[in-house]
Amino acid sequence: MLEVYAHAIKELTGLHWSQVVNKIDAEIKNAGGILTREAAAHLVANELGIKVSRQETRHTDVLVITFIASRRYTGERIQ
Repeated sequence: MLEVYAHAIKELTGLHWSQVVNKIDAEIKNAGGILTREAAAHLVANELGIKVSRQETRHTDVLVITFIASRRYTGERIQ
C-alpha cells in the first residue's frame, strides 16, 4: 500500500518523488517516529485531499483513489 499512496501523491499533485518521500519522512518525524511509512503516507495523502480505499467485490479487490481538491491545492503546486 505504501507504493499506492506514494504513486497517487506524486501523480495527483505533480510533486517529485523526493518531495513525496520528504513529506512522508517529515510526518514520521512529527509523530515522534511512531508511525510506519505506510501510515505516514496515508496521512500525507489525506492532508493533500487524496483518499485511498479498498473495495472488495465478489471476484476481486479494487483500490479506489479519489482526489478531492483541498484548500492547500493552488492548481500549481502543493506548498
